[in-house]
Amino acid sequence: MDNHLYVEAKVNNQGPYVFMIDTGSSMTLISESVIEDMGLSFEQHAGSLQGIGGSIPYYRTKLDIDIGGAHINDLNVAIHQGKLPPKVTGVELAGLIGNDLLEQFVVELDYSNQQLKLESQRGYLMPQAAVEMSYQDRQITVPLLFSSSDHLFQVNAILDTGTNQILLNKAQLAASISEEEFQSSSALFQGLGGSIYSSQTIETKNLSVGSLKLAGPQEAYLFSPSPRRSNKNILGANVFANQRLIIDYGQQKIALLPAEQEKQTETLSEHYYTLLSKNKIKLNLEQKIELLIFSNHLDEAADLLIAEEELSRDNLFLLIDILLELGRPLEALGLLKDLDPLLLAEQNLLSSRLILEYFIESKEASLKLASELMLNEPTNSIKISAADLYALDGNIQEAKSILASLKGEAPYAQKLRRAWYAYLEGDTISCLSALRQALHHPADSQKALFFYIQHFATGKHSDLLQADIEQENLKKLVDMQLFAHQKLNNEDKFKAYLVQSGSYCAPLNPEETINCKAWLAGLAGKSTKAHLSEMSSLIKEHPRSTFIDTYAFLLSAEGEDANAFAAQSEALLNAPSSLHMLWQWSHYRKNLSSDK
Repeated sequence: MDNHLYVEAKVNNQGPYVFMIDTGSSMTLISESVIEDMGLSFEQHAGSLQGIGGSIPYYRTKLDIDIGGAHINDLNVAIHQGKLPPKVTGVELAGLIGNDLLEQFVVELDYSNQQLKLESQRGYLMPQAAVEMSYQDRQITVPLLFSSSDHLFQVNAILDTGTNQILLNKAQLAASISEEEFQSSSALFQGLGGSIYSSQTIETKNLSVGSLKLAGPQEAYLFSPSPRRSNKNILGANVFANQRLIIDYGQQKIALLPAEQEKQTETLSEHYYTLLSKNKIKLNLEQKIELLIFSNHLDEAADLLIAEEELSRDNLFLLIDILLELGRPLEALGLLKDLDPLLLAEQNLLSSRLILEYFIESKEASLKLASELMLNEPTNSIKISAADLYALDGNIQEAKSILASLKGEAPYAQKLRRAWYAYLEGDTISCLSALRQALHHPADSQKALFFYIQHFATGKHSDLLQADIEQENLKKLVDMQLFAHQKLNNEDKFKAYLVQSGSYCAPLNPEETINCKAWLAGLAGKSTKAHLSEMSSLIKEHPRSTFIDTYAFLLSAEGEDANAFAAQSEALLNAPSSLHMLWQWSHYRKNLSSDK
C-alpha cells in the first residue's frame, strides 16, 4: 500500500481505527475529528510538532491504545487539526503511530505482509547482522551508504517510514557530484508542516544502512536547504519493500530480514573496496578504516593504522581490537603494556592486558600488577579484572571476596560471573542458583542459558531447566531453545525451533553464515565432519574468536577434548576479556583433566 504500513488500533476501547506507522514522527498523532467523534476533551496548544515541511502547533490529550498485541495506558498523543497529508489518500486515516509509542518495544515492521509486531525489549534476541542506530530526541538516525557515478557517500539520515522516498540534502552532495550528473524532475512531497519541492534526482546504487543491504537501485530526490524546515536527509519506507524491518529502541539497533533471499554478486562493502583499491573514491583515515573493517580486510586496516606516525587514543584502542580479532595477541599485548593501566580500566581493556600477560609472558607479573592496582585504585572495573585473573589462577576465595566488595549496582550485574566462580570451585548448587538469577538480567540471559543447558540439561536438575526455558523472555532465544530441547529430548519442540532457526543466520556475510550454520548444527546435535572441515578452513583465513569458539564447540561434541581445549585457548587469547571464552576454556580444561 503506497510503500507505507497501515495497522488497526483501538483507542479508549473504541474502533478499530486505521493508523500509519511513522518512525519519522516523535509523537503519536490522532486527527481532531476522531477525538470529537469520541466526545473527548483536550489541552489547548501544547507545543509544536516538527514535520518534513516545517512545524505545526498541536493539542494534547491522553489515550489508551491497543495495537499490535500490546496495550498502552495514558499515552500523551498530539491532536492534529485539519486534514492529514495527502500521501495517505485512499485510506481513511485516524492518525500516525510515532516513536513515543514505538520506543517502548522492539518493533517488527513486515512490509511484505503489512503486519506490525510489538515485542518486549527484555530478552529480545536481535539477528546477528543488526547494526547500530542513534536514537535521540525521539528521532532514529542511521548511517546511509550509497554510490552514484562512482562516488561513495555516507550520510546520516532520519529513518522515516512516514515518507515513501529517499530525500537528500543537495548541499551535502554538491561538492562531489557535478551539476550535469543530476537528473531533472518535478516532485512535491507533502508532509506535516508543509511540503518539500524537488527539481532534481540522482540514482543511488548499492544502498545500505551500515552493513544492511537495502532494495535498490533507488531514485533519490534532492532538496535545497531552507531555514524554516528540517534539512536532514530522510530514508523513506520504499527501501523496505518485501522486507521485515526490526527496530530495537532499547539497544539502539536495527536489522533487516528479507522475505526472499536475493543472490548478491557483489556486496556493498566489496563494491566500495573495489572503488577504493582503484583510487576512484577519496576517503579520510577513519572512512578507510571503517570500509576495510566492513569489507573484512582487517589486515589492511591494521597495517594502515600501524603506519600512522601518531594515532588518536580511539584509533589506538581500535587497533588493539583489530589485532585481537586477527589472532595477533602478542602485538596487542605490546600496545596494551604501553598504556596506563588506569586508562585501560576506564576503557574495559584491563582484563585483556592482565590475561594476555598471564598466558603469554609472566603469570607472576600479571598477578603483581593486579595486586598493586587493587591496593591503589580499587575501582569496580579494576576489581572485576583482578577477580577474573585470581579465579583463572585458582584463587577462587579471593575472587569471590573481591566481587562481594563491588559498589553500587555492580554486584547485581555479576550473577553470571559468580556462576563461573562457583563452577570453578565445584559448587554445583551455587552455580545453578546464580545461573538462574542471571537469566533475568537482559545482558546475560543468553550466555547464562547456554551454560545452564551445557551443565545441567542432563541429570537431576533437568526438570528445573524444563520449567525455566518456558519463561517468556527466553522463548525468543531461538538458538538456545534449540539447544535445550535437543538436550532434553523434547522432540516436538525441537522440531518447531529447528524450523524457526532457518532464518536465524540471515542476512549475514558468507563467513558469518558458515559460522552461524555450524553453530546451530552443533546446538542441534547435528554437526558433521563437513561442518568441522568448513570451520577449520574458515579460521585459518579469519581467526576470529567467535569462529574459533564455534570450532572448539564442535570438536568437543565429537569427543576431541584435547583439540577443543587447544582451539579454545586460541579463542581466549583473541578475546581475553570475554567471560564466555574464559568459562569455555575452563570447561574444556576440566574435560581434558577428567579424561586423564
